[in-house]
Amino acid sequence: MNSRKENVLFGWMIAGFALTIVVIHMLTAYNYELHRDGMLYFAMGDFPATGYISTPPLIGIVSFLIRHTAGYSIFAIKLVPALLGAASLVTIGFLVREMGGRLLAVFIAGMAYLTSVAFLRSNALFQPVSFDEFFWLLTSYLFIRMINRNDEQLWPWLGFVIGIGFLAKYSIVFLVVAWGMSLLLSPYRKMLWSKQLLLGIMIGLAIILPNLIWQYEHDWPVVHHMVELQRTQLVNVTLSGFLSAQLLFHFASLWVWIAGLLVLLIARNERKFRPIAVTFLMVLLILILSRGKSYYTLGAYPMLFAGGGYVMEKYLTGKWRWINFALPVVSVLLLIPILPLAMPVLPMNKMATYCQSVTKVIGPGIITWRMERFIKFHRIMRI
Repeated sequence: MNSRKENVLFGWMIAGFALTIVVIHMLTAYNYELHRDGMLYFAMGDFPATGYISTPPLIGIVSFLIRHTAGYSIFAIKLVPALLGAASLVTIGFLVREMGGRLLAVFIAGMAYLTSVAFLRSNALFQPVSFDEFFWLLTSYLFIRMINRNDEQLWPWLGFVIGIGFLAKYSIVFLVVAWGMSLLLSPYRKMLWSKQLLLGIMIGLAIILPNLIWQYEHDWPVVHHMVELQRTQLVNVTLSGFLSAQLLFHFASLWVWIAGLLVLLIARNERKFRPIAVTFLMVLLILILSRGKSYYTLGAYPMLFAGGGYVMEKYLTGKWRWINFALPVVSVLLLIPILPLAMPVLPMNKMATYCQSVTKVIGPGIITWRMERFIKFHRIMRI
């Protein structure tokens, strides 16, 4: 296949993935009311500021723009995270191509994202999480592109993206620290002494400075919020619960990110992309030591999806090539029975019945809270 034809097919493929995720979310956008957190973040549009008690200002700015263009529009509110999911799929596609993957690798990585319960869930909610996950992915893409092309001119762009990501959610700091440690442990550590890095830092600081000033003027409320969060919620995080959640988040495509992690970590001829695996492990380590919530890791997985697609296409060849086509089908089949846990695909009364049925099969676990809420709300609606 000539490169021009492959580029055209690549464009159609990622466009198809992006359109699919938007259509899926918009078809289910009106099944339930907004999530209670979504109502909070949308209300911030009435009070535009350079900072808020528990979150940076980006989502407040987005809410302000929606309010002054579309008003209180469920369609517009739900469209934003859906478009972030589409942008993530496009970025994953370009990341695979940056690594040298071809169409099959793009397909595997895209299907891994599209069949992830965690990402289907976050891209259905108007919350900082969906913004955060996208900026983690875009940051990782730029780091990998910089390494792959030995292009230190990307530092200013990294500073810009990380700055905007900081205004979306402060947790991007975890990723930046992880990438910094990964570079220090790699042959690419010389890039950390680049003059372009200083320019990138200045650009990033310029972007986040208004928020830092707001935090200072209000006696650092985010610090007080984190202390309270640590005392009331993070203290309950267990290592077993944290690690088991990592396996459940992308259950339908587990093999893709595990393949990417293991092969990039241990294969001798994949040293150029080993920082992807090391960065992911550093994120896990940082969050385990800080007792972070399990879903704080989500933004680190798309680069492993890209890595998994790349290594599966590269190493599962010949008589094993059929596995690359079979596993995405298996992912879809595994996703179907658990899809209601990710998206509002069922009416309220059927969702209550579904939760009760699932509980009988797998026990309460994560279903308990959701089942109780749905049953209680359904009873109220009937009254």
